Amino acid sequence: MSSREIATLVQQTTEVSLTGSTPWKTVNARLSEDIRTRGDFSKFLRTGQGQFGLREWEGVKEFHSFKRKLKPLDEVIRVIPRDLLSTHKLTEVHTGVFDIDIRSVLLDSIEMVRLEAEEVVEVTQLVPTFLVRLGDELLCYTRTKRLPEARLHHRRSISFGGHMQSDDVPTLFFHDNAVLSQFLNRELYEELELKPLPSSIEFRGMIHLSGNDFELQHAGLVFEVVLNKETEIRSLEPGMHTDMAFEKLVDLSAKKDELDTWSRTFLELLEDHN
Repeated sequence: MSSREIATLVQQTTEVSLTGSTPWKTVNARLSEDIRTRGDFSKFLRTGQGQFGLREWEGVKEFHSFKRKLKPLDEVIRVIPRDLLSTHKLTEVHTGVFDIDIRSVLLDSIEMVRLEAEEVVEVTQLVPTFLVRLGDELLCYTRTKRLPEARLHHRRSISFGGHMQSDDVPTLFFHDNAVLSQFLNRELYEELELKPLPSSIEFRGMIHLSGNDFELQHAGLVFEVVLNKETEIRSLEPGMHTDMAFEKLVDLSAKKDELDTWSRTFLELLEDHN
């Protein structure tokens, strides 16, 4: 069935409310995300462009679509008016890191083309950010010139992730924790292939620094990703990640000057917890 047919069937035969003027796009995004993140463990499979079926069906060949790459500055991302963001900072658990209600922040977020958001000081861009941990070691890499932000080039980083795209806020089953987590974790699985999947992914708070305009324009929704010892890791964006390797917390502390600002803040937060 096409995503339009599925959306129509859902509305006619269930009590689920599909809001918005294009509910089939919501269905398409939801099913596509489940297939992409769960792979062979998903109940669904893509049978054609915009068409889906059940994986349990016999004799159905899976269709693999080509992923369209947008120029980063052309993305439609989620931002939040800065005056509203300040009302969500419930508790400062560390300098520049706040305890927040993530759903409330997402409900107050709006769509904006990234290029426009970079030029507007009244909004803050939301960036899902992941710290990948294995015991007392963190996964690190060196940022390359392919990143739009020149000030981050050649800096060592302990965080993965990127801007929250508009489709990363699901209108369908928004209050289902499993569904929300899949969408929020999309950026992690866009950058890293992890086999098996992490043992846990936990939200740790929001980072929002005020040292300069760039920091004020970006707020990170920070997640700690805990891996199993047998996890195999592969970068899906090798042009963005160079010298990727695990490093011990104590070794990272000895070379904080090599880290970007967010990474230094994360490292200090982890040191406090340890």
